[in-house]
Order: sequence, then C-alpha cells, then structure tokens
Amino acid sequence: FSINDETVFYDIGANIGAYSLVASKFAEGNIKIYAFEPSFVNYYQLNKNIILNNSQNSIIPMNLALSSNNSLDKFNYSTLASGAAAHAFGEPIDETGEIFQPENISMMHCYKLDDLIKKFGLLSPTHLKIDVDGIEWHVLVGAKETLKSRQLKHLVVEIIYEEEANKFIEFLNKFGFKFISRHAYTGISPGFNYIFKKK
Repeated sequence: FSINDETVFYDIGANIGAYSLVASKFAEGNIKIYAFEPSFVNYYQLNKNIILNNSQNSIIPMNLALSSNNSLDKFNYSTLASGAAAHAFGEPIDETGEIFQPENISMMHCYKLDDLIKKFGLLSPTHLKIDVDGIEWHVLVGAKETLKSRQLKHLVVEIIYEEEANKFIEFLNKFGFKFISRHAYTGISPGFNYIFKKK
C-alpha cells in the first residue's frame, strides 16, 4: 500500500516502537503515527527510541489502554522487563486465557477508540494495527465508528486462536473489510497477524 503525508497509522500495542519506528523511517517522517502503549516500562523505552531515531515529528506516544469501554482499572504486569508483553488490562489473564500472578499492578486509563478520537480530536487512522495480548476483540468493539470510516484502508490484527478467526473476519466484513492473508507471529505468541483491506 502507498504511504504519503496524509497517512495516519495507529499502532495499538506499540511496545517499544518496532512497527512505529519502521513506518516512520520508511515514510521518511512524512507520516503521522499514534503509538499506544500502556506499560510504563515499555512507554519509557518507546519515547527513548523515538528520540534516538529523530522521529518526534511523526510519532506521538500515548500512554493508555484501549478496549470496549471507558474506565479506570488495573493494569497487570507479567514482568517489569523492557520490551516485555503478555500484560493484561482488567483481570490478570494472559493471551491464552490463563490467569497469571502479576509482578506489578497499577491503575490505568482506558478508552474506546471512537471516544478517544472524538474527545481529543485525533486524526482518524488510514492504517490500523492491533496487537494487545488477548483483548483485540474488545478494541475492535470499541472502534465501530472508526471501522466505518472511508479513511481507514488497511487493518492488521493479531488473532491467537485459529478457531476465533471467523468471528473476526465476519465482524470486519460488516465494515467493508476483506481478509487478505495471515502470517505467523515471529515472537513467543502462538497467534497469527491477519491482514484486512477495505473493499
């Protein structure tokens, strides 16, 4: 897909910035990126990486969670190691559905994506990536108006279990998205990244 100065990329589950930094460099900074990362450990490194890569003008880091409602709830850390994942907002349940013992718990603001965009006047996304360790479905439910937008052209979402894929595909099809391909996640996650394109 093409990238230009009108491209707005939402990196939901940005971690320390791998996707955001590659997109920024690929577009030579001529792109607007909102990088959402709730973990304070990863958020610190994300900001540091943005500065180290001179990407301050294209990447906007956002230290909050996204889900299907607006709330203030517990953010459960699987570990306090930088770059780690498998944290959980709300209940301490990992991406495979197992309960875990958090290493740390802190309170975190959470928004529906639709409400966040409206409340703070964020630019609407043209490209959207969601990798949030098990609550991808809830993020999508909180983004129905965003999914309807003609501006949104592409979507990448991590789906852990293959048997859940049809639920996602059918849901996104209602908003005009066609399933294009899936790719095995290269990290420790057992899931796949599913790519969708607006019809």
